[in-house]
This record gives sequence, C-alpha cells and structure tokens, in this order.
Amino acid sequence: MLNLNKTSTAILQQLLDQHEQRDRQRVNRVQIKAAKFQRYFDPKQVDERQQTNSCLLELARTQVIKLHWRKWEEHNWLEAVDLLEAVPLYHLLKRQPLAEQEQALHALLAEYEHPQAWFAEWLAWLEQQLIQQRSIQPLDLTDLTWNRDLLRAVYGLTQLETPMLERLFSVRWLRQSKRFSELESAVLRVLRQFAPQAKQFGDDDRALLQAFGLEKVPEYVLIAGDVRLSLNQKILELGDFRPSLGLPSSILRQATVLDSSCSEIITIENLTSFHSMLARQPQAMLIYTGGFASPSLCQFLVKLATALPSVGWYHWGDYDVGGLRILAHLRQHVAQIQLWQPDPAIFERMPNATQALNQKERQNLTELQQHPLLADCQALIAAMLTQNIKLEQEQLDLLGG
Repeated sequence: MLNLNKTSTAILQQLLDQHEQRDRQRVNRVQIKAAKFQRYFDPKQVDERQQTNSCLLELARTQVIKLHWRKWEEHNWLEAVDLLEAVPLYHLLKRQPLAEQEQALHALLAEYEHPQAWFAEWLAWLEQQLIQQRSIQPLDLTDLTWNRDLLRAVYGLTQLETPMLERLFSVRWLRQSKRFSELESAVLRVLRQFAPQAKQFGDDDRALLQAFGLEKVPEYVLIAGDVRLSLNQKILELGDFRPSLGLPSSILRQATVLDSSCSEIITIENLTSFHSMLARQPQAMLIYTGGFASPSLCQFLVKLATALPSVGWYHWGDYDVGGLRILAHLRQHVAQIQLWQPDPAIFERMPNATQALNQKERQNLTELQQHPLLADCQALIAAMLTQNIKLEQEQLDLLGG
C-alpha cells in the first residue's frame, strides 16, 4: 500500500476538496506553492520533497493524477498536480465523498419530527447551509458520530421538564456519562445562536444550561428568615434554622408558601454578601441566588410573591452588566423586584473600590439602556457609562451607610 507523507496527503486532499466544489468548470489542478505547502520547500526537509515526488509519481503511473514539473526540473520540483480519477483517492485517503456525507446528515436531521420552534429553526438552517455548501459548525460533515450525539444532546435539553444532573442526562441521551462534557461547548454555541432565551444570560454558561434544566451538581438554595412552608402535609418552620438553611431544589418545587413574618425579602447574588447581610438585616428574608436564579428557584420565588404580596422585595447584586441582567431576569420570571440601593451616588461612597469597564461591557450597558425591564435603572447605567466604572457588591457597606 502506498505510504503517503504529510505533503502528498495535503495535495491529494485539496484535489478532492476542489473536486467536490459544485459547478466547477476548470481543470482540477493544485499549484505547488510555498505558501500552501511549506514542508515541500523547506531546505532542512529535503526528504519531504523527495518522498512527496515518489508518492505522487506512483499515483501518476496508474493515471489517478497527472504531474506537472518545473522546466528543467523533472522528478525534482513539482509545479502542479491535476486530478484524473477521484474514486481511487477516496479509497486511498479513507475519505467519504461529500455527497455521501451530506446524505448521512440529511438522514439524521430527518429523524426529528415536530421539534420545538427554535430547534426546528436550527434544523432548517442546517438544511440551507448544506444546500449552499456553507459551514454547518459546530456540526462536522466528516464525523457522523459527533453529529448524531450533538443533535441528540441539544434535542434532549428541549425535552427536560424537571432539572437533571449532567451525567444522568448524558447517560440517558448519549449512553456515556462523560460524553456531554465533550459536547458542551458545541451545545452552548447552538443555544446562543438559536435559543431566544439565551441572550439574557450573556457569557454565563452555567446559568444558560441551568435555564434548560441541566445541573452540574444538585442545587441547594440558602434561605434565611421566618417563613412557613407546607410540604407533604407537614409544616416547615424555616425560622427555626439559624442563621440559614439550604433547601434542595426538589423541595422548592413541591412546597407551598404559607406565610412569613419577615419585613422584606432580599434576593442576593453573591455568597459573601449573603452571609454579611445575615447579621445586618435580621428581620428580612434573605435568599441566595448564586447569580442567575435557576428555574426551580424562580418557581419558588413566584410562590413567595403570590403568598406575600404586601412584603417589600429587593435584589442585591453587582453593579455591572451581569448584575443588571440578573435583576432583569428576576423581573421577567418573578416580579417587579426593586434594586437595593439604586442611587448612582453609591459609586461616590467607595470610589477606590470601583473598576474600569472594558469595551464589551460598555457596549452591553448601552444595550441595557434600552431594556424594557430596566427603565428605572437608567440613571444608574448612565452613571456607570459616564464614569466608566463598575462595582462588586462585596465592596460596599451593605446597609448603605
């Protein structure tokens, strides 16, 4: 069997690439130039050129390709290579013809009937990309297994009705506990391109996957305050647990909120600030969101808002793009929660604690100025842009001075 080296393989692959170009009229020829095939011209790798010439000469003798040599340099320096017969090269390179690759992917796409709207949009986009011979990334025409698993992983997320641990999801949909971790970046790319709810989470991968019900580890939510819940005909008095209690998301989904003696509710983005607030606001109900509130936590917060309509509600988070997105997310899925300390003068209290915005943050803040759920935060956002600053909540006196 012919032993191809790197340069001869690259030349033959390019010939097949050109062969698969639709409506190609000119001769299928690859010019041998240093910009494309550096190893062939490297004076320190003379063997590479000699081995390339030898391999291609053997194929030329069987009339699979035709060689063009530089003038006066026959069998020494190649000028160009023409393709005469494609089929032997597919076998030699163990490469599947493009038409067969496309047919295999079309068959995979056809397996999904009546998918959700945005998943259907992705499938339609893939079909159009195939027709127009454009990129289908993160799918890969040359890897059927990758394509099958990626399609199943994304589809599986659209079918989750309750949260599921990542490894269990991976076993159920991909038959391997670690397979999803190999696909994760590709899955996230698809979600950000086609799932309409993805934009609100920015670059937060964990929050985006959690929004679809996928969890890395079991979720426990820290809650502090006098509130009574009903679960399986039993009463849970959370106020008996000081300073706070971590409840699994399954309880949050199942429990009914009865009542509370708390003066206000404060959801808190960061863990350090949650623990600091425990001592400073003993009459409040404090709930740690850990960034974006998960679907299970949002369901519980809706129950709180319904059962305790007269209790004031605030959110305490970072004064940056992420913090504002988290506030908008809470308002979208729970209630019109007020921002804790919304006065732009807050930046004047600790001027040395602020950080400069980067260009992407400035762009995102400018977009948030148009966000319909952040109309009351416009003065704050304007101050951040004017002064080019952001502020982490841990830097501040949580009582507001």
